[in-house]
Amino acid sequence: MSARQNHSRRGAMLVAVLVCLGVAMTIILASVKMSVLHRQQLRQDLQMEQTKWLLDAGVRAGIKKSKEESNFKGETLQVTPALSTSVGYPTATLEIIAEPVDEDQIRLRVTANLESDAKFKSTKRSATVLLNKAQAEQLK
Repeated sequence: MSARQNHSRRGAMLVAVLVCLGVAMTIILASVKMSVLHRQQLRQDLQMEQTKWLLDAGVRAGIKKSKEESNFKGETLQVTPALSTSVGYPTATLEIIAEPVDEDQIRLRVTANLESDAKFKSTKRSATVLLNKAQAEQLK
């Protein structure tokens, strides 16, 4: 009977070790999953911030062009070459549309778009700026 109890204790010990291993693996896998999700969120936040920077640059470019050219209607810029090698965006575009509101004001509509690879979503931001022609002349 003593040998049988010894085997029983070994079996119980083995089950206890396997249960502890299972719990440890579950905790480790949950940590890895949370880490991956956190990294993806940080990447998305960075991409949104870069889209905002691109939008700000587009607004500045639109104001500058509307000051320099009285008949400026807008333009679409492909900034992909600058961003594809350093940051990794396959497509980056900036669309600027200038339209007169009346004889004293110009409306600038600017849209920045960063299209990412399949892992991450594309981000798009836009802004509308009303610019007085008198202010544009002063900014020259």
